[in-house]
Amino acid sequence: GFPTTAVVTLGTPPYLYDCYGGYGLVVKLNPDGASVSYATYLAGSCLTTVDDIAVDSVGHAYVVGGGQITTTPGAFQATRGNAVTGGTLTAGAYVAKLNLTGTGFDYATYLGGSDGISVEGYERATGIAVDSAGNAFVTGITGALNFPVTPGAFQVSNYIWGTVYGYVVGWSTNFVTKLNPQGSALIYSTYLGGSGGSDGAVGGRIAIDLAGNAYVTGNTTSADFPVKNAFQTKSPVPSGASNVLGTDAFVAKLNPSGTGLVFSTYLGGGMNDYGTRIAVDAAGNTYVAGYTYSPDFYVTNSFQGSSGANLNNPLYNAPDAFIAKLSGEPLDVALTSVPSPSNTSQAITLTAAIQGNSWTGSVAFQDGPTTLSVVPVTDGAAA
Repeated sequence: GFPTTAVVTLGTPPYLYDCYGGYGLVVKLNPDGASVSYATYLAGSCLTTVDDIAVDSVGHAYVVGGGQITTTPGAFQATRGNAVTGGTLTAGAYVAKLNLTGTGFDYATYLGGSDGISVEGYERATGIAVDSAGNAFVTGITGALNFPVTPGAFQVSNYIWGTVYGYVVGWSTNFVTKLNPQGSALIYSTYLGGSGGSDGAVGGRIAIDLAGNAYVTGNTTSADFPVKNAFQTKSPVPSGASNVLGTDAFVAKLNPSGTGLVFSTYLGGGMNDYGTRIAVDAAGNTYVAGYTYSPDFYVTNSFQGSSGANLNNPLYNAPDAFIAKLSGEPLDVALTSVPSPSNTSQAITLTAAIQGNSWTGSVAFQDGPTTLSVVPVTDGAAA
């Protein structure tokens, strides 16, 4: 069984027959990997999950998930939402920071709305990253119509799905939240989704860069997921397809204040695609991993250029893993022109500012409706 030496229980493990039960675990191994520094349950009276973990430079572990936890004094949200489905409490999203010895919480807080159910029936935090100041960046899924968002956030409202057990509920959608180092207040918090919902079965992940931009991946069933400077501007899933064949991965970058997108794009093919891991390097390149059922998933410079799927029965075939690298900043072309001079023999001055790197394409220089020239762009510079 699971090793019990040095286990501290931050909550009481539930009886598995009492409800749909289970409990999260956090374990710290010593550097040689031969012994356990600490191991602890995270448990409430019903299912409690640990979906992701981050560690700061000092050695504190930060965890997120869904379920029931014991919150700490001064926490941003002391009680979970009034999430009820058919009379049974559903999971509530939480964020917790453990002390250095794993014997208690530095802080533990719920993060959710009071109407936290959705058409899928639960609310959960699924990804976390921590900056050098101890701010926690969290992403997850919620169906709440009153999930805590901050004024001026990129998206301050969710879309209504309908009524379940007398409750008006929203689509299951993504959220992105930045908590202060004490876990007592929001620095920013925003929804991130469209009107078609997100598949709640797979949670998203989050990464941050040194400037405080947040990079998020996950999955969406929305045809109107917010996009900007996108590699794929619309879902490649055929119009009218059911959710069985209607899920795309997405990759999005939010600015440091959480008020806008730097870029956001679909990433997928004609069937189901899921983004499950994300990382960013010092140059701003974004690395995304996940899995796909799409035989037409976009590949380039690839180790494996074709799907291993059985195309005769794609619905019941095992998926393929994918790894994708999105380069730097999206191409942002700013053109500045001067009016055409009266003497048409004079050159018209036009300049193009190319930002970003590792992008290929072209810039069209125009004087009104007339195209003067088209200049190829390679690696963020005009050729």
